[in-house]
Amino acid sequence: MWQLIILMRRYLKHLLYTLFVIGLSVILFNPLMTFAEMAVIDADDLLVRSGPGTSFESIGHVNTGEEFNVEATESPWLQITYNNTTGWVHEDYVTLSAELLLDESDEEIESDIPPNYSFPHETRISLPIVHVRQDASLTSEIIIKLNKNDHVTIMNEQGDWYQVKIDNTTGYIKKQVLDLTLTKPVGQSPLLNKTIVIDPGHGGIDVGAISLHDEYESQFAMQTGRVLERYLVRQGANVTFTREDDYYYSLTSRATLSNYLQADMFLSLHYNSEPAYPSANGINTYYREAGFKVLAETVHASLLTETSANDRGVASGNYSVLRNNRRPSLLLELGFLSNQTEEQQIKQTSYHEKLAEAITNGLIDYFEMR
Repeated sequence: MWQLIILMRRYLKHLLYTLFVIGLSVILFNPLMTFAEMAVIDADDLLVRSGPGTSFESIGHVNTGEEFNVEATESPWLQITYNNTTGWVHEDYVTLSAELLLDESDEEIESDIPPNYSFPHETRISLPIVHVRQDASLTSEIIIKLNKNDHVTIMNEQGDWYQVKIDNTTGYIKKQVLDLTLTKPVGQSPLLNKTIVIDPGHGGIDVGAISLHDEYESQFAMQTGRVLERYLVRQGANVTFTREDDYYYSLTSRATLSNYLQADMFLSLHYNSEPAYPSANGINTYYREAGFKVLAETVHASLLTETSANDRGVASGNYSVLRNNRRPSLLLELGFLSNQTEEQQIKQTSYHEKLAEAITNGLIDYFEMR
């Protein structure tokens, strides 16, 4: 009785997995794509037999981590190709996974390469698992297993395959496995054609913080914004300011502009002040929505690396320009005008160059991760 229950459980487990894989391939991928079951070995010195049972002779053994296509099943045994012949392993000692493959019986597969497409191009993996093979063939050895969001460089094409490079290793991936909408020419900035709104804090009658030598935060924020604009435009970004002059615009209108333009990024630039604590120093970065925390951390880390400033942390802030903003947005406090050392830094053009470069690099890092 118990043996029958165990057999039924094994059968149901395999049936459910098979149905899941078939259903997923139908829903998510085009008809040219199917999933091939893979048996990943979970034990060392696992015997491979000539038939589905212990009564069949052993023809060899396999070890932990080795992978084989599942050619057929006869529960609880799985048929694999072993040393160019048919072998069988017990399903209790393997993990079933799936590899996205192309139906090679269809010889009308067309290249997705757009006109005038040139190499090399960079792209990232959009599927859970993609195998890189040594040669342009499904029977070729798998040399690298890539995961979702891993980066590869497309070097060339060969029939239905792309030649790719990962670090210093060259291999091949089926064309339809790579999503060319994610590609960009090597060296092309991820900021190309991005709409970035720069908000120099305060302005006009609202001068913001006042430095030890009676200079205004609003003026320094605009200075940083202009330098940042230059760095962003070099990367191909489209830059818009919430204010172009020394005039006060309401905080709500600044966020509204960002929403109206559907900005890819909104950056509110500020400088801090704590006259009662003249030793206070460093950089703060604020975000509002939890989904922008990674953005804040990425830009903040870049600022600290470039400026060696004191790390005052990353936090969620209830600021109007963030609260009313529906676009990716940050508020940056870039130093203390009440600190003698930092005030002198902020007055130097070189410091604004460092800030602009750091913010730009942080944005590049962030968009490359997406």
